[in-house]
Parts: sequence; C-alpha cells; structure tokens
Amino acid sequence: MRERKKTVTLKATLWELESWESAGRIARRDLPGFLIFAANATARYIRELYRMRQPDAVLTRQEEKKKLGALLKAARESVEHLPKVYHSPIHGPRPVRANLQNAVDEVYSFLRWAGEEYPCD
Repeated sequence: MRERKKTVTLKATLWELESWESAGRIARRDLPGFLIFAANATARYIRELYRMRQPDAVLTRQEEKKKLGALLKAARESVEHLPKVYHSPIHGPRPVRANLQNAVDEVYSFLRWAGEEYPCD
C-alpha cells in the first residue's frame, strides 16, 4: 500500500536554493528528491543523537552491581564488629548482629537463586 503524501511549502533565500540544488546534483537527486533525502537524514541523525544522550542501561546496571557488591562486602565484614544485642532505652534489647547477618544471608541466597554475582573487590 502506498502512503499518502502531503505537500510542504518551503520559503528559501536565493543562497539556500542554490546551495540545495548544488548539493542535490552531488547526491544525484533533483531538488525535491534531495530535500526529502536531507530531511529524512536529518531526522534520523537527530533521533540518534537523542538515543545516544539516554543513559546506557547495561552500563548503569554494571555500575549498580559494583556498588551493591561493595555495600554487601562492607555489611558482611562489619557483622563481627557489631554488638550481639543493643539495649535500647526505648525499644529494649535489639539483636543487631543477628539482624544484619540474616539480611546479608538473605541477599546472598537471593543472588544464588537469581543466578547473579556482585563483584566484591
């Protein structure tokens, strides 16, 4: 099926018209064909620039994994330095070491289940 085309009117200076005709001859196109080609190429170029400005999801995920790995390593290493129980004057005894150890173990079991590894440097 052929697409319906719309008519577009351009108002160009004499210099622009000569420039477009000259470029059209180099591209082996008549003036209307060259203007269509140039508009399509410019539209693709602008879309590609926009796409390139968007953050790369893979690089973002790799950076996230690196930072979460460092956080997980720090949590794992800090468990032994925490008191077993913190006696809060308001909430009473809190098992700080056990809570952190359980959280770290849960994260590791989730990572094994998900088949992921966090780099811990």
